[in-house]
Amino acid sequence: MRRMPFNNSILNESWKGDPCDLAYPWYGIQCSTKGHIIGIELNDMGLSWKVDVNEFMNFPELIILSFQNNSLWGNVMNFSFNHKMKIISNPSGNKSWCRGVIAASR
Repeated sequence: MRRMPFNNSILNESWKGDPCDLAYPWYGIQCSTKGHIIGIELNDMGLSWKVDVNEFMNFPELIILSFQNNSLWGNVMNFSFNHKMKIISNPSGNKSWCRGVIAASR
């Protein structure tokens, strides 16, 4: 996984090496027993980031994605490519989040 461009001391310290290494897990990242990223939960962290819809295309096992109460902007992702997606955070907590499409099977 390519490190996201967050300037956050917790993530800068934690996000090193393999995100699914049991000995040194990445903060906010959930992994399956097979070592695939299945969840990204980075709520209330004061993150400021321009969303690039392509950032999440390499996570076919992703079922949880939550960035509530941060400062995100850009296009909201369309997750219709991932039929396993169960939970997507409500973008309303992101003041700068632009209009877009969120699609997921529930």
